[in-house]
Amino acid sequence: ARCLSERYPYAELVAYEPAPEIFHLAQRNVRGHARVSLQNRAVAGEPGPLELHRFAGGSWGTSSFVTSQAVTESFTADAVTLDSIISELGDVDLLKIDIEGAEYEVLKGCQQLDRVRCIVGEFHTIPDVTAEQFFALLDAYDILEDNVREGQGTFLVSRRRD
Repeated sequence: ARCLSERYPYAELVAYEPAPEIFHLAQRNVRGHARVSLQNRAVAGEPGPLELHRFAGGSWGTSSFVTSQAVTESFTADAVTLDSIISELGDVDLLKIDIEGAEYEVLKGCQQLDRVRCIVGEFHTIPDVTAEQFFALLDAYDILEDNVREGQGTFLVSRRRD
């Protein structure tokens, strides 16, 4: 958020981070950037309490999915949907999404995806969802960059103009 705020000083930026310690670090990093709003909440397919997990290996990431990795810590965060964010903020020029496997669930549940112009993010492998199924959710978008290999990687899409 800080980097984007410095590069695009007139942009309104809203970031969601559910992990309290990372949220506090983000607050410190954007101090003095008045057009950046931070929310200490998760974004999920459904609103309400969401159990998140950290795994062995020292990653900063948290996930709502339990994998074969050993869970080192769990906590509960308040979750909002992408629809509720769009309803509150209006049209979105750029959505950055990197939510450790919940990307599919969030985008699938969004009824207002037509109000998002560009999406940049990461796709993470989850049970029963392939990269092809994920990109099928984005069929109204042109794929500008697809670095998804072996079930994970980055992507950039832009909504086709009518």
